[in-house]
Amino acid sequence: MNPQTWAYITKLQFDGMYDPECKMCKEIFLPAILNGKKISAVFAPSHKPSPRCRSGKHPHCTCDTCF
Repeated sequence: MNPQTWAYITKLQFDGMYDPECKMCKEIFLPAILNGKKISAVFAPSHKPSPRCRSGKHPHCTCDTCF
C-alpha cells in the first residue's frame, strides 16, 4: 500500500468514517480505497452516523438524515 493510501485510511479512521474492524467498511469501502477512489465516490452510508441521527446513531445508518 502506498503512503498516500495509508495516510488517507488513517485520516478516515481518525474522523470515524472508516473502521478496519467493520465488515461493511471492509467489503464496500476498502476495495474502493485500494483502487484510488475516495469513499465519497462510493454510494453507501459511511461508518459514522450524522450527529442529528434520530435512528440510534448506528454505523452505516440509512435513515434520511444520515444517508
